[in-house]
Amino acid sequence: MAARDDRRFPVWVPWVVGLAGGALVVTAQLWPVRSHAEGGPAAPPTPTLSAPSAPPTTPGAPGPSAPSTPSPGPAPSPGPAPSAGPTLSPGPAPSAGTLDAAAVAQRLAALTITFDADSPHLTPGSQATLDQIAAVLLAGPPAATYEVQGHTDLSGTPQDNLKISRRRAQAVVQALLDRGVRLGQIKAVGYGQTRPLVDPERTDADRAANRRVVVVPRG
Repeated sequence: MAARDDRRFPVWVPWVVGLAGGALVVTAQLWPVRSHAEGGPAAPPTPTLSAPSAPPTTPGAPGPSAPSTPSPGPAPSPGPAPSAGPTLSPGPAPSAGTLDAAAVAQRLAALTITFDADSPHLTPGSQATLDQIAAVLLAGPPAATYEVQGHTDLSGTPQDNLKISRRRAQAVVQALLDRGVRLGQIKAVGYGQTRPLVDPERTDADRAANRRVVVVPRG
C-alpha cells in the first residue's frame, strides 16, 4: 500500500471584493490545496460579489434636481399706434355781400365753361371754373339774380342748337346748386347759335369758343 502523501500546495485564489469609485477591486489569498494523491485538488471557496453600496446621503440635502426649463422672456409690447395725419379743415366760406355788383360782373366775365361738340355734358376740366363761379355768386349781393346762358357753334340746325344750348345751361345751373348757390338767384336760358363770339367760324378753335355757357347779372 502506497504511503499517503499529505503534502499541500499553496494556491492563490482571487477574491472579488466589490466596486470602488467605479473600478472592480480584486484581492487574492493563499489557499492550501491537497495533491492528487488525496483524490484531487480541493475546490477553493466560491467568491461572492458584493453589490456596491449606494453613496451615503446627508439628511436634508437636496437630491439631484431636474434641468430647469428656461422661461420665455417677456412678450414684446406693441409699438405705438400710428397717429393719423393732421385733419385739414376747409377754408372759410365766402360771406354774402363781400363783393358789390360791379365786382361780381367783372369776375364773371372772365369765367366761361366750354363743351364738346354736340354734347350737353360738363367736362372734367370745367369743375374748377364752376367752383370759381359759385364762389363769386356766394360772395355777391344776396338779392342779386343771374342768367345762365347756353350757346352753340354755327354748325347744325337752329332748332337742334337751341335745344342743346338749353341743356348746357341747365347742367351748369345744377352744378351751381350743388355748390350752395340758391335756386332763386340763377335761371337757365338757351340761345342756340344766335349769339356767337366768333363769326364766321373758320377753325375748330372758333367753333369751340362758341360752344359755351356764361353767367351774367340780370337787370
